[in-house]
Amino acid sequence: MNKDQRVKRDPQTGTWGFVLDLPSLGGKRRQARRRGFPTARAANEALHELLEASRAGLPTGQRGGLTVGDYLTDRWLPALTGRSLRPTTVDSYHRIVSNHLVPRLGEVRLAALDTAMVEVMLGDLATAGLSAKTRRNVLGVLTKALADAVRWRLIATSPAIGAERPRATQPVPKVWTSEQLSAFLHTVQADRLAALWRFLATTGCRRGEAAGSAGPTWTSAGAWPRSATSAPWPLAMWSRVRSRPRPGPGQSAWTPPPSPLSRTGGGLS
Repeated sequence: MNKDQRVKRDPQTGTWGFVLDLPSLGGKRRQARRRGFPTARAANEALHELLEASRAGLPTGQRGGLTVGDYLTDRWLPALTGRSLRPTTVDSYHRIVSNHLVPRLGEVRLAALDTAMVEVMLGDLATAGLSAKTRRNVLGVLTKALADAVRWRLIATSPAIGAERPRATQPVPKVWTSEQLSAFLHTVQADRLAALWRFLATTGCRRGEAAGSAGPTWTSAGAWPRSATSAPWPLAMWSRVRSRPRPGPGQSAWTPPPSPLSRTGGGLS
């Protein structure tokens, strides 16, 4: 089937669509606009189906069945209001449907949607610069919507199930050489957070641990906890802890154990 001249490619989304002039009704001009087809062939087939429906006097909005766009906006999204979902979750579903799914798949017939179309849509999103996480979210919303379509017996199977899930590429971390680290530690010797920089450089703890987000934890006997998953509290925060005693279980005043520096008898050299 040769491509009809009315089938055009949208340069912004990379999808295909068309505008078809319909017989006037009551002296008013009518047009049928369809967009979001992943290929020119799919748009061409939809155009000819619409032409056949128009010539046969059938309602042009019903020939070929429910579209993905109509299903998502008129049926699936309204059905979410009766579910136990957070308002932020529902809002994110609305954004994904309106910003990504409808522009690219909106005019595809729901019954004609297949896995290849879903993967083409994900490829278009990648070309547009969307991250793998965002593309996974888009696929996740579409998967939920199509699962409901199967449950409501609108389609037999979900084409989203077989689609390959976008994978995030792990960036190669850039690390300092031992010479660069030594130069840095030498430069910050006089810094008020010198102890913290040395602590980070020599223990490999995470930033949240270094910031003391959870605070220190000791045993009831006041011993420093030793485990594979616990790191010493940042030494630069020690003065703040000792200056603010807090009551502990069975104690009138909470007193932290000695600084690890005093226990090891060493400095930071």
